[in-house]
Amino acid sequence: PYPELIGTEGNPSCILESLACGTPVVTSDLPELREFLSDDVVYFAKAKDSKSISEQIKLSFVDKNRTRKIMNGLKLVKEFGTKKIAEEHLKLYEQLFVK
Repeated sequence: PYPELIGTEGNPSCILESLACGTPVVTSDLPELREFLSDDVVYFAKAKDSKSISEQIKLSFVDKNRTRKIMNGLKLVKEFGTKKIAEEHLKLYEQLFVK
């Protein structure tokens, strides 16, 4: 988990890549990550807290909601695919410049 997001990309690609692989994800409970992630998708650990990280990793192995979180993550990651993002940018450009 990230101690902070300073010096990283806005949506850290390693989180999205892990979700796309269908693995449980433990990440930092930071406001920037809460903007696009939820408890239904990932396990949030307190930033800079090794005990919290350890607890969330252990939980990710035994959680009865593990499969649901993985499926929600697979669904969420589709929203960040390059084709979808490119289509959204194209729509925005058309709105801005084709008037």
